[in-house]
Amino acid sequence: LPMPPPPARPYQGQGFDSSKPVPLGLLHPATRTRLRPVSPNLDGCSELPMSLADNSTNCHLSNIRKHRRQLRSDWQGAESPGGAPEGQNSSPPAVPQAEQACSALDRRARLRKLAAGTPVPMVRRQQNHKAELESGKLELVAELRARLASSLPARYDTEFNLARWLTSADKVSRSKGNVDLAEKNLRHHLKFRQALNLNDEQVPTWDENPIYKHQLLPKGHFEWIASGHCFLWWVDYSTLDMSALLYTQKSTDVLIYHFWKYEQMLRMVNEREAATGQQCTVYAVIDLRQWPFNPLTLLFVNDGQMSYYANLFHYEHYPDLVQPINLINAPTWISLPYRLVKSTMPKDFGDRFRVLNHNYMATLLEELPLEVVPESMGGLNKERQCFETVPSKYPLPGSCEHRIEVKRLADEAHHFHVNARRRHLIPVECQPGWTLQWRFTTDSALMFGIFFKPAGEQKVPTKPTDLDKLEMVYPLLRFAAKFVPESGQLKCLNAGTYYLAFCNKSSWWSRRHIHLELHVESQGTVLKQSLDRSLTSEIYIMAFDGSNISAPVTAAENAALYAAVGIKCGSKQNTLSFWGNKETMNLNHLVLENIVSSPYYKNTLLPLKTHFEVIDEIYYNVEHLEPWEKGTRKTTGQTGMCGGVRGVGAGGVVSSAFCLLYKLFTLKLTRKQLTAILNHPDSCYIRGLGFMYIRFCLHPATFWSWYEPYFDDAEEIDPKAGGGDLMTIGEMVKSLLTKLDWYSTLFPRIPVPIQKEIDLKLRALSSQKANRPVAESEQPQWIERGLRHRPIHGFIFLFRWLKKEMRKEVDDSPQTYPDVYFSQQVIQNACASQALINLLLNCDHPDVDLGSTLKEFKDFTCDLDSASRGLCLTNSEKIRTVHNSFSRQQLFEIEDQQKLDEEDAFHFVTYVHVNDGVYELDGLRTAPLRLGTVASDGDWTEVAIKAIKEKIKNYGESEVRFNLMAVISDQKLKYEREMEKFAEAGNEAEVDRLTALIAAEDAKRERYAMEVARHRHNYVPFIVELLRILAEEEVLSRMLADAIHAQEDEIVAVTPTKSL
Repeated sequence: LPMPPPPARPYQGQGFDSSKPVPLGLLHPATRTRLRPVSPNLDGCSELPMSLADNSTNCHLSNIRKHRRQLRSDWQGAESPGGAPEGQNSSPPAVPQAEQACSALDRRARLRKLAAGTPVPMVRRQQNHKAELESGKLELVAELRARLASSLPARYDTEFNLARWLTSADKVSRSKGNVDLAEKNLRHHLKFRQALNLNDEQVPTWDENPIYKHQLLPKGHFEWIASGHCFLWWVDYSTLDMSALLYTQKSTDVLIYHFWKYEQMLRMVNEREAATGQQCTVYAVIDLRQWPFNPLTLLFVNDGQMSYYANLFHYEHYPDLVQPINLINAPTWISLPYRLVKSTMPKDFGDRFRVLNHNYMATLLEELPLEVVPESMGGLNKERQCFETVPSKYPLPGSCEHRIEVKRLADEAHHFHVNARRRHLIPVECQPGWTLQWRFTTDSALMFGIFFKPAGEQKVPTKPTDLDKLEMVYPLLRFAAKFVPESGQLKCLNAGTYYLAFCNKSSWWSRRHIHLELHVESQGTVLKQSLDRSLTSEIYIMAFDGSNISAPVTAAENAALYAAVGIKCGSKQNTLSFWGNKETMNLNHLVLENIVSSPYYKNTLLPLKTHFEVIDEIYYNVEHLEPWEKGTRKTTGQTGMCGGVRGVGAGGVVSSAFCLLYKLFTLKLTRKQLTAILNHPDSCYIRGLGFMYIRFCLHPATFWSWYEPYFDDAEEIDPKAGGGDLMTIGEMVKSLLTKLDWYSTLFPRIPVPIQKEIDLKLRALSSQKANRPVAESEQPQWIERGLRHRPIHGFIFLFRWLKKEMRKEVDDSPQTYPDVYFSQQVIQNACASQALINLLLNCDHPDVDLGSTLKEFKDFTCDLDSASRGLCLTNSEKIRTVHNSFSRQQLFEIEDQQKLDEEDAFHFVTYVHVNDGVYELDGLRTAPLRLGTVASDGDWTEVAIKAIKEKIKNYGESEVRFNLMAVISDQKLKYEREMEKFAEAGNEAEVDRLTALIAAEDAKRERYAMEVARHRHNYVPFIVELLRILAEEEVLSRMLADAIHAQEDEIVAVTPTKSL
């Protein structure tokens, strides 16, 4: 039971006897279960009342300590018979008053020693790590040193430095003696040391470091504490100006300055370790007093930069150097960012970074010598009033130079993007003495570095792991060049290929946009200024996107076309001059008035400043390209002057597509921006609005040059609100050239001479297609794609399943075929796995390797009937585990039978070729269905395609939910075989082409692996935790209230006002 409060004299009542320890049985069971399995800090409790401390300091100190030790021993014996397990610490029961007494008595004993002039060590004394190295880690340190003997710099090769990496690896992996992980992490750090020249004799000191020399950050108090074997680093961040750093400093410079700072601290620690023979550290205290709420600080946290900084300097490069870091006087708003960062960091992050808020002195006084702490803070140092900090005095920039430069790069520099979980490499061939210069901006954080491959090596770094084998000549760092452009130069010392790596591995969903200027100079002469050629070749080699992006019109062609009609272009032919009414965008006045008065346009689109933000809005909010939302425009019963006039209606709710189209018009897109929109791979509606922008805003004389490259574009788009008008991009582009009407609105008229010229060119293209063989023009596109990937081992067809009485059975008396392996489906929601397994177990081709699991399963079930095979399939542990891993993770599973009956069910079936027959393998049947016989020189896919078409005829014309997948051989294996033949023949062009195709296959597999990982991952705990945090911060209630108000405003705006 809890101890009663102590009286003013030594307590000797029933609850505590000075001669007997408190037995564990007196503790309540709930109290014992709440005890944490870690050793408590018995000196970390609060003060005891003065009366008890004064009366019992001398006579009861040893007695209480003795009972405290006995109490811990009794608890360990009761909870862990035979002693605590190895590697675990036991914890004594919670006896608050006894612990408080010990804490108070120990503190007063320390005060008496200080008064007598006796030096007192820190309460939380650092352990003798030298002894630990001699007993346990010395062999591991020797093994790690042996592995890195040729790579370790002489200055860095100390036992304590290597021991830090071993300790960090053990904490991260939660194991002991993980030398492999320590070696991997240390090799990564050594590459950075070489790239940043951290192995040099001279490293900028604290005063020479620009981060303190120019007062970018506050410079705190740094002092050696001999009794604690550590440095005290106390800094006040109240004057830190995040805005000044973000708007005036390059992110890479700030990161490199931090590397210099931590390297200087490491060298000071190494000197003390060499002198004392004990491992030392840095004890940091960061004072956040009067740190105001700053949205840029939250941006720094939410963008992942704070997590990156903490992981970069405290885990990746300088583990266990600075710990703990105490954040004192922390404002309340920083708790949410801290918890978000903590959830993404290793488990010991809470021990390294501690938020002490305003109740910090009790903890600091227990961990720091009192003679170091000023008297004003509760210590005994009368000479020191406080820990001095040189404040940060960097003001906000008075000019907008960086903003102008960012805008210039966005308009003139080469633009490309890096998809989520991908990277982009730009190879540059350089000779010794050349200088590589770069300047770029990004829309968000990504990683950038430069790697070197010597001349003569043939291997192209197509995989992310290949970069580890290259020499890092510029450190791979994560930063955001959104406010200040990143710029730098590299002196090329050796001949070879320098790869500029833009890596977006840290992002799971969003792509990153980069505007890059790249130059290579030799003795002041610019050798390369254009990126078009190098980037095009690299996209061809790497083929990360998996698609060929066409350039609709070059700068010279665009300038010539505009010059022909008397229009001047902007600088470097990048500016697109507008044609027509520059105020209305040539829109119908009714549409324009509804756009300008739309709440969506006024509240959401007006604040947007860049076309990237508009593209994101299109991606998330556009589902059609009509000017009005479905069901909001009334066209019947119109009278008066507007009745029956084409293009003029009663109005309604203007669509988000036309609001965004008008927003693009206000931004005045450049040629490069418009080209990027036309080739955007993420959404067909982004591309569709780009083509409509050309139709409304650009001169008709340029239409053909913009549209003609996309006539054969097969990507599908449905511009009608609610669906029902599916077409390809090529068909949409042709309709923009030939039609004036667009879903109840009008395009600007094309001048008659230009329209006649366009019609002649379209007829010429039609006549060329008419001269081709009819069979080729009528073949579906999926057949053409299939013919390029022979051999085809089978088809898997997905369709909407109809009930048995509605299905058209081909054969009511199924037969068994011994040569065909078929297993019947005996459970629900397994038809996809069933179809795939039935297909693979019927494949007899050298390229198909079933693996041990499927081979054993086939051998075991070959003599069973189809139903028994299905039962064996469901009972296979390995197959069931893989199948269930793809099930959707849900927080609640509620079976609503009525809802299940109303939903459409879809089914997978298999088509295979066995011997001379073609079979349909439907798991819902009892046996295979033979579709026909194929001659020895015939094509079995024709029989399967005919059966699939017959099955599709059972549905109405409106049913389009079908999918057909062909199972083919590994294309990478095929390309490698062909490349060997061409390499022997000396055909370098074909070898290069096949190398690019192999790289594309590798990228595709990596993309598939990432999609599978995302599909399998259970996001429910993260979502629940995030909602819980938002609910505690009362964010959800505010979001709900804002959503209700926005919905009410939209209803009021849509509802017509009745006239009196």
